Amino acid sequence: MSKLKSVLVAFFVLPLLIIAGGAAFILTLDPNRLKPLIAEAAGKQGLSIEIDGDINWRLYPNIGLDIAGISVSNKATAAALASLKSARLDVALKPLLGRKIEVVGVAVDGAEVHYLLEPNGQSNWPVIEAQSAPTATETQPKGDAPQINIAALFVTDLSLKYRDAQGVSTSITGLNAEALGVNLSGRAFEVILQSSLSYTGYPDVWFESAGTISVDMGLHQAILEAFKVSVYVERRKSHEAPDLVSEVAGTLNWGTPLSAKTTVSLKTHNLRQLLAQLGIPLPATQDPQAFTLLEAQANIDLKGDVLNLGQATIKLDKTTARAALAVTGFKQPKIQTSLEIDTVNADAYMAPALDKSATKAKPTPETEQSVATPLPFELLRQLDIKASLALGQLHVKGITANKMKATLRAKNGLITLKPYSFMLAQGSVNAELELDAQKNTRNKGAQQERATLKGWLTTQDIELSALLEQLKQEPLLVGDLGSRVTVTSEGHTDQDIINNMKAGLTVDSKLIKLTRINIEKSFCEAVSLLSGKPTANTEWPSYSELSPLSLKAQYANNKIELQSLSATIQKLKATSSGVLDLESGDFRFPLDVSLAEFAGGLEGCAVVDAKWRKRAVPLRCKGNLINIGAKTCLPDGPRITEYLKGKAKQKIDKKLDEAQDKVEDKAKKEADRFLEKHVEKDKIDDLKESVKGLFKFK
Repeated sequence: MSKLKSVLVAFFVLPLLIIAGGAAFILTLDPNRLKPLIAEAAGKQGLSIEIDGDINWRLYPNIGLDIAGISVSNKATAAALASLKSARLDVALKPLLGRKIEVVGVAVDGAEVHYLLEPNGQSNWPVIEAQSAPTATETQPKGDAPQINIAALFVTDLSLKYRDAQGVSTSITGLNAEALGVNLSGRAFEVILQSSLSYTGYPDVWFESAGTISVDMGLHQAILEAFKVSVYVERRKSHEAPDLVSEVAGTLNWGTPLSAKTTVSLKTHNLRQLLAQLGIPLPATQDPQAFTLLEAQANIDLKGDVLNLGQATIKLDKTTARAALAVTGFKQPKIQTSLEIDTVNADAYMAPALDKSATKAKPTPETEQSVATPLPFELLRQLDIKASLALGQLHVKGITANKMKATLRAKNGLITLKPYSFMLAQGSVNAELELDAQKNTRNKGAQQERATLKGWLTTQDIELSALLEQLKQEPLLVGDLGSRVTVTSEGHTDQDIINNMKAGLTVDSKLIKLTRINIEKSFCEAVSLLSGKPTANTEWPSYSELSPLSLKAQYANNKIELQSLSATIQKLKATSSGVLDLESGDFRFPLDVSLAEFAGGLEGCAVVDAKWRKRAVPLRCKGNLINIGAKTCLPDGPRITEYLKGKAKQKIDKKLDEAQDKVEDKAKKEADRFLEKHVEKDKIDDLKESVKGLFKFK
């Protein structure tokens, strides 16, 4: 019996006494005695740690540790680095025996971290020496890696403060986080975050987010499922809707190569107000409701250095756009993109019309002179882009263009826009443009690199009356327009390209009607002035029809020089040349009009002498583009005056010649009578010969 008692004591009582003794030792050991050891270890790393609160631990029902009142500072400068109000950790005891870490709860409150950079780039934190790395044998696990599970994680009032070397500060304050069932084995768990974000020069932003996350350390993978973020600018009010809402869902693989597949969406019902609150005010627009609604959604696929943006949809107010983007390589990216837009009303986003009654400030030399910006030659040569645009309808300055298509190609400094086309006023416009900024564009002897620009534009069947109607202008021109414009320029800066631009223009049209100008009437008035005959009492129409019309012009130095114009107007042939100043709008076109090969006269003219039927009659079209009317094309007074002066001079010269002839005849007759009376007959001829020069005898 005594043996059995001894065995029972050995097998049951003794272990209980050992466990009880160990528990008593641990529970009676004051962990606050560790404070000096912690401070000493931190001091070796240049840190000063103070623990004002108590350190407590627990063994039942879970192994737990509580700590409070920690502050960390730079030992050399005494600058505050971090602080912690309190922290609590509870770990389940039983799973530890199976090499599993099951954290029952983690709670962190009032943690604050400061990371500040001085202007020289030095951090407020000391340089912490790296510990010697363990050997492969030391790090080799004996069996499966430990599993980590956190039943509940709570973070309250967390603050992170950062300042860069330029003095710009960013901080996250009041961050509260809650996560249940945290694990690294791929099982999904919910996360809730709330925080305030501040940035120097901008108002505070409060955001709330919630969603499901799964992390699998074995697969190097993290998955977000329907993670929703609500953003409030300035203060959060419970009754207010968020200023911006975003949703993110996707997968991140941090293996080699790094890859991610994500769907992102965002939405705001007042973009203008949101940007204004963020300190980025938008300018006033003609439509005060512009920049209100913004919705966007995109699928993002990243694998190594290849980024694809697919099925992207952007809705801004009443405009919907769909885009695709592919980027290969980030150091020297190769970009392919396409953009499809249904309709754009550009007028709605333009500045409001100026009050015409308001006094305009006189321009100064400083405001008149534009600052020339050198072209970014190196950037242009690095571009490798292929982009396409399809725009259903564009409203700009009252003009409506449809079915716009364009393709942009940029590589090695050669940038081309071709083809570029759209429908306009029942006609079509086609164009090509090329900017050459390649390394061989430096001209011989030039001190700076120069780029060259060249291109062309054609129009076909443009209905001028429809175009002017869109512009809300009077229909001064009616008819179809077919034209071709060629453009060239070169320069080192953007202003060089503008100032050196030259263009050639040719126009051919079957019929153009000048609705407020009657050239036939001006022709008859000019003939009347030239012939001295009165004009007929005719009711003239208010227009002239030019059919066909052909002209050539050159543009340079902000002026258009009309080189030649040829048109048939009823039974008239018209030719012209002249200059249009685009800056002032002033123009002057001397116009020569004739009946040419037409046999008869012009209907409405009283009479057209035969000598005027093939002779050019001078007219002139002079005025300003904003003030074209019935008196724009009139008989050319100065040229007619010069003609009449010449005609009068001819008449005077003729009369003088006739008078001189009469005097000479009379003098000859008197001389003959005198000679016959006083000179012998056989000597008269000799005498006439001697005085022939005096009397002009023949």
